[in-house]
Amino acid sequence: MTKEELLNRLSGIEWNDWEVKEAAHDVPNSAYETVSAFANTAGGYLVFGVKEANGTFDVVGVVEVDKVQSAFLNTIRGGQKLSKIVEVNENLIDCDGAAALVFYVPEVHRRDKPVFLNGDLRKSFVRRGSCDQHCTPDQIRAFLRDADILPYDSHIVADLTLETCFNNGSISWYRSVFATKGQKYDPAASDLEFLHSKGFIRERDGKHFATRAAILLFGSEASVRQTLGRPLVMCYKLSTNRGDPQPEERWLDRIVLEENLVETWRAINEWYLRHAEKPFSLDSKTLQRIDAPPDQEAFREAAVNLLIHQDYSDQARIPTIKFFRDAAVFYNPGHAFASDAELLTPGDKEVRNQLIRTAFRMVGFGEQAGTGIPAMMRVWQQLGYLPPRIQNDKEQRSFQVAMLRKLLISDEQVLFQTGLGVSLTKEEAKLFAYAVTQEQVTSVEAGVVLSLPAPDTSKVLEKLVVQALLVASPTQAHWLVPAHLRERFALQIRQEPPKSLVTDQAADGPKREIDQAHPPKAVLSHLSETQYSILELCAAPRRIIDLVDSLKISNRSYFRKHHLKPLIDGGFLRMQFPEKPTHQEQRYWLTEAGERLVDSHRAAQKDQEK
Repeated sequence: MTKEELLNRLSGIEWNDWEVKEAAHDVPNSAYETVSAFANTAGGYLVFGVKEANGTFDVVGVVEVDKVQSAFLNTIRGGQKLSKIVEVNENLIDCDGAAALVFYVPEVHRRDKPVFLNGDLRKSFVRRGSCDQHCTPDQIRAFLRDADILPYDSHIVADLTLETCFNNGSISWYRSVFATKGQKYDPAASDLEFLHSKGFIRERDGKHFATRAAILLFGSEASVRQTLGRPLVMCYKLSTNRGDPQPEERWLDRIVLEENLVETWRAINEWYLRHAEKPFSLDSKTLQRIDAPPDQEAFREAAVNLLIHQDYSDQARIPTIKFFRDAAVFYNPGHAFASDAELLTPGDKEVRNQLIRTAFRMVGFGEQAGTGIPAMMRVWQQLGYLPPRIQNDKEQRSFQVAMLRKLLISDEQVLFQTGLGVSLTKEEAKLFAYAVTQEQVTSVEAGVVLSLPAPDTSKVLEKLVVQALLVASPTQAHWLVPAHLRERFALQIRQEPPKSLVTDQAADGPKREIDQAHPPKAVLSHLSETQYSILELCAAPRRIIDLVDSLKISNRSYFRKHHLKPLIDGGFLRMQFPEKPTHQEQRYWLTEAGERLVDSHRAAQKDQEK
């Protein structure tokens, strides 16, 4: 952490990854509670030498720096105060003569959790908002389950009889799919022999037992109820947009799935196909109708992720799939062990249910080598939408994917970007549009949005910084959209005039008053349907007589002044003879910005038709 970032944070509040202590002469006992909380949750910064009073923060400085630093580091690395040694990184920052000690406390590995104090497991803490909270008994038990070397789904279920606890139809369906995947397979083997050969049945003391994975995957309804005690998934079709007030009729369709995972998977797919949009299209080679919904691959990845990675030890919370008009939201009890950056990067990761993941992989459903989330992102963006939003909440032990049907390059974005007077490539326009909606972007997120390797992603980020469209944070961990651009975009969306006559010209540039005698050229905040029609026609060069005839316009002067000229001034149309606007052979056609606007408008219209 740099001095600038420290001061920026001090102007806000204590976040969930941020805690301050005065600690002028000694280390307060509460500091070790914070270490436990950060280590058990998602890591964070602990700062000594800062005083908090009435919601404001002042750097008062650590008076005895060497004493406080040594006492703190020796204690957390000594193995006596804390149950695990936590390797923190320390940094001394001089704030105008006042010394601030900054310690970054990393999240520890799941097998080291919970980190507790004074040899007392009950003195385990988690970070919740800006507070350190004692772990509940349920949270402690969950930590201990996750820390087990043997995955939860690999434990045996000793009180069920192998001959009666399975759904033979589920096993038969799974084996039929498995046989088509080219893997080693003995069709003459019995169902129990097949399950044993694949690790779903385990041997102990000369006897064979079903694993939890075997029951959850293939069990009879009674054995699944006995092992789980709650539905596997609940699916909802709703008539509202996400975030709208819920009407009395809260859902149009609902299914509660309480059978095993094989039957649940089949039922989820049937339910999805019943509600998914199936636009009519033809394969250009075979001329056969294509009925596959365009978002099917993204849905399948999200649904498989929900079934594979949920916490089956959680008997209270039920996973849900909710289809809103403008979004699909998948909620799961059980957070991912991986970091946010790891989730967005292909590659195998630690999982809670190893056997269940293997079972889905062996029949070709879901992720291969940890590609599930990246594949979901890629497919959703190919449809032109914003990347799905991932919320991996380690404190609440939950995981949520929200796939929003919101265009990344919308009409508003194209109008906004063109009005800024900068020339953006396709990649720069995509990344800036994403950053505007999120207000900031990390390098990992940028790579996902652009589907480019890290070096090429860095070049796009650098270009946006040079054009003053993004500002790099002091640590280069993320990039921010300058406040004046966020405000300008918000005003455009609301179609309101600026409330102030002061504008910023660059991220860190000086402010200047707008010259009232020479006001800036008006920026288009929206287009009329006539203007959209003009753009559609100008995909090829057109004369004004062609346009007025096609649109059945009677007043050519009014048309030129109020429809055509704003499109030229806005940068959406170019002229064949720009130096002679009234040239008798003048023709108009789309600029690159005009092409993007036409594409986004077509996509928006298709989405509305659904």
